[in-house]
Amino acid sequence: MPCRKYIQKGLTFVEIMIAFAVVAFLLGATLPEFLRARKRSQGSKIAIFARSSNPLAPV
Repeated sequence: MPCRKYIQKGLTFVEIMIAFAVVAFLLGATLPEFLRARKRSQGSKIAIFARSSNPLAPV
């Protein structure tokens, strides 16, 4: 009697939901820090522009 091997052709719904949950967790953990860094860089750009537009401004 030949042995049939089960060949999986795709991902199950549970596997897709687990992958989605992992990605959502990582995004939720890193997004706040990314937004804070972006805000800090905007402030740096404003300061650099202010110094470059007024050469007599203190450094």
